[in-house]
Amino acid sequence: MIRALCITISLLAAGPLHAEEVKVADIPGDLITQSIAGISATNGIDALYAACPADIYASQTSLWRKLLRGDSSITYAFCKENFGRCQSLCLQEDDARACTHMARVLEFRDEEGARVASRKTYALACALGRAGGCTNRGAGLRNRTVAGDPMQSGDVALVPCLFRSFEQACAEGDSWGCAMSGQTYQLGEGVSADPAQAKRLFLQACDLASSPKFAACVFAQDKLKAMAAD
Repeated sequence: MIRALCITISLLAAGPLHAEEVKVADIPGDLITQSIAGISATNGIDALYAACPADIYASQTSLWRKLLRGDSSITYAFCKENFGRCQSLCLQEDDARACTHMARVLEFRDEEGARVASRKTYALACALGRAGGCTNRGAGLRNRTVAGDPMQSGDVALVPCLFRSFEQACAEGDSWGCAMSGQTYQLGEGVSADPAQAKRLFLQACDLASSPKFAACVFAQDKLKAMAAD
């Protein structure tokens, strides 16, 4: 059984993210409503939403996007300041990074349907080849129940799915994927507990992080300290 956490990947650091939420709240509501409708109308989105992230990773990446590694220079800050453009890049140009940041914005909004739209957009980012989209989709499934999420129904073998998804995201170079994969080995979620492998993955999360202060590395370091104290 998955052990409950009171945090998601996006909510690891309460202080900085409180400031983020204020900025996200400044985005006009009509743009948010438009994006919720846009993601809901995206062809095949319900199938992606109902699938394990590991099973859809890069499944919708075009040859052009594969050559670009499904990425762009779009940042979260850009998407907060230019949300309409970010939405267009995601939904019209299949920009996986833009989709990931669009999902993150939606995650902090209170409009009806925003949380479901955020999860669907993370799934789309995953399918477009953004490993972080797969990690965030999986982390949301692990850490918070959302009514109507097909992957959280009783018919889904969720724990093995999350193990595969985090492992794959880590293999694709996602720092958070390695941090979450390390946690699966630490806690024995979908795999036999293996403290040595957990430590290796936590260290890998920091190796892949942009800086030691990156949230995934902070999370991994906290886990390593807790393991050392046991």
